[in-house]
Amino acid sequence: MAEPTTLTITHEHACDVLVVGGGLAGICAAIAAARHGAQVALVQDRPVLGGNSSSEIRVAPVGAEDGRYFRNARETGIVEELLLEARARIQGGAQINGEPYPMWDLILKEKVEAEPNLRLFLNCRAVDVETEALEDGAGYTTRIQAVLAIQTSTEKNWRFVPKVVVDASGDGGVAFRAGAPYRMGRESRREFGEWRAPDEPDQEKLGSSMMFSARDAGRPVPFTPPPWAHRFPTEESLAFRGHRRIESGYWWIEWGGHVDTIGDNEEIRDELTKAILGVWDHIKNHCVHKEEAANYYLDWVGQIPGKRESRRFEGDHVLTQQDLEARVLFPDRVAYGGWAMDLHPSRGILESSQRPADKPHLPGLYSIPLRALYSRTVANLLFAGRNASASHVAFGSTRVQKTGAVMGQAAGTAAAMCAAAGTTPHALAMGVASLSTLQQTLLRDDCYLIDLQNEDAADLARTATVTASSEATLAQLLPAAEGAPLPLNVSRAQSFVWSGGQLQAIELLLENKGSEPVPVQLLLKRARRLQDFEPCTPLASPTAEVSAGERTWVRFPIALDLPAGCYFVETEGSDTPVQVGWLHARAETPATQAAYWNAQSPGAGGAPGIWQMQRGTLLFRTSPTSRPYGPANILSGVTRPEAAANVWISDPDAGAPSPERPQWLELDFGRAVELGHVQLTFDSDLDHEPGDGVVPTLARDYRVLANEDGTTWHEIAAEQGNYRRLRHPQFPPVRTRKLRLEIQATNGAPVARIVEVRAYGM
Repeated sequence: MAEPTTLTITHEHACDVLVVGGGLAGICAAIAAARHGAQVALVQDRPVLGGNSSSEIRVAPVGAEDGRYFRNARETGIVEELLLEARARIQGGAQINGEPYPMWDLILKEKVEAEPNLRLFLNCRAVDVETEALEDGAGYTTRIQAVLAIQTSTEKNWRFVPKVVVDASGDGGVAFRAGAPYRMGRESRREFGEWRAPDEPDQEKLGSSMMFSARDAGRPVPFTPPPWAHRFPTEESLAFRGHRRIESGYWWIEWGGHVDTIGDNEEIRDELTKAILGVWDHIKNHCVHKEEAANYYLDWVGQIPGKRESRRFEGDHVLTQQDLEARVLFPDRVAYGGWAMDLHPSRGILESSQRPADKPHLPGLYSIPLRALYSRTVANLLFAGRNASASHVAFGSTRVQKTGAVMGQAAGTAAAMCAAAGTTPHALAMGVASLSTLQQTLLRDDCYLIDLQNEDAADLARTATVTASSEATLAQLLPAAEGAPLPLNVSRAQSFVWSGGQLQAIELLLENKGSEPVPVQLLLKRARRLQDFEPCTPLASPTAEVSAGERTWVRFPIALDLPAGCYFVETEGSDTPVQVGWLHARAETPATQAAYWNAQSPGAGGAPGIWQMQRGTLLFRTSPTSRPYGPANILSGVTRPEAAANVWISDPDAGAPSPERPQWLELDFGRAVELGHVQLTFDSDLDHEPGDGVVPTLARDYRVLANEDGTTWHEIAAEQGNYRRLRHPQFPPVRTRKLRLEIQATNGAPVARIVEVRAYGM
């Protein structure tokens, strides 16, 4: 038993799951646990929710998309629900570092307080724990009995008595006080064989940042820095740190990774304040673009450091650089990431001779196992967010907020299951049936798990036959060429989904700027996923001649019967100057991916070269055209483009959906079934980061209709003004043979798009 606390308890609260930390990881953990039947307490030591994304700190959340590097990578589930709510209700554009984001804190609080099983405790800091020793704990040594907290705004001292604890506090104060083993600083290269780790271990960490915002006064406003501000008098003193944007910034105002990011947090805040004022002095008085800032003044300077790194707690698995680079598909995967392993100099802005970040892109998305989200010694303790089990190098990727959010939803769902069954996270991870239940639950809640699909035996839709009013073809959605062609001096590739059957030919839109015809060889290869351009034996390698001085569609004969799936075409780069280029467009066709070979960027293990994902579309077409967007995609069990399109898209030539001419999907169960619940997942365009306004591809007005006798349709549910992705239309239980989803209007897109329909009995 831990030493008794001297804190006088005034209030006690028993719960199934206690979540400590109100950042995005903690919010998603708490909501997930509550929605799965647990009685949940969420304890947050600040007056607002949101953590680093809150109005107090103003760091815009990022995640697996890595600054729109990876297409269709945006996190779904609860974090998508939060962001879509903000996009629909906050008019003012996307969240930007340092800039105010009106109502964000309140939307987060509203979502938390809407859960009947969830109680929120703001201004409440966990200060101690009560534990019991476990003599035969199947590897565990400790169990948390209670967490003690002080609510500073009410002078109440709380004793929380949970069955399961999720520490999503960043620093991991509860886990630390419970004696959970943890790491701080950098591991040596030899410990995990990570080529980006230092030769010897040390206590260097990523530093903290603080933001500022500025406003145009409409007249010249001078600025005189205080004498204690840092000085950045030349452009060289802010080398590699772009500061042309005046309104707000900057993530690279960073400091403190070389000191104790917990114990020295007050000093870190003061140093960052000096740095902000020094940077503003540079912008106003020394910058070569200072005239652009003449009318601007500081209207907000953050005073809570946005912390990147402190403690990382050890689970049954420690994620490493190799896990991320090899994209290991862990059998107990419950979340994913994709942000680069983004490492910074520990002294941040005061190391101006170094670049502020070293973040080579990863080769693809990677999975995160449940074993990295719970303590290896404390029986009833899970983690979520930047305190999860990872090496310092791997942490460079897992630390970002939206990756923390999907960890949080996984940890909260697991915590609810553990509390209900009276089991441990370790037992949950090791049990085949329990682990499958957890993964299938996450999939049903619209969480993406790489290479896992819906296998829910209760989902009646899985055995239904699907038809639709229309469907788009690949040719209809290909964009027109824009700008100059991209030269074939490097290997270039374009992936796509083939709908199956004989592929007679592939055509590329090429331009030859020379005076002589040039032969070009095309390689057709099979891919596991749209973003996998891995070395493999070509299925075909035809050569065609590109006429001089023309921009033309060049035909490469294939004449192969190919099963439906993901393929890519590749042109090999040349070591000599080339005159031939491949035309491209900024617009991007659903379920495609462009890439080029970057020999300069480090790949797995530090070897030179990586397939670099590229925005836009390298223009191609298939003969005959592929039909990858058919209605059967809604039953693929996957809710984003992966190895297939996994989305139904209506025919654009049929016109935009309207009440007079709706676009519809129809499920025939083959028999009369008792239907009690329908779950709809609309396409929120995971290829683009939500900004201002409702996502155009989402269905706005829709109806759900049932048909028992084969002839008569009657409406059982309807919604107008929808702006959400995951919907659960409510209706009394109904007996029906067929189910129809009728889209009457979108939020602006010219076609209807749906990624999944599920149907359940009563």
